[in-house]
Amino acid sequence: MTGGLKDDNARVLGDAYNYLGAENGNQAIQMIGENIGIDLMLLDMQ
Repeated sequence: MTGGLKDDNARVLGDAYNYLGAENGNQAIQMIGENIGIDLMLLDMQ
């Protein structure tokens, strides 16, 4: 996740949330498997 998008998310959602960032789809899928209980996922698809 780019710094700008992560910063924007923090401003909108607040500091009460933990943020994870993935460089690509494969990494995101792996992170989902390792972090059960993710409530929201944002995608930057091009």
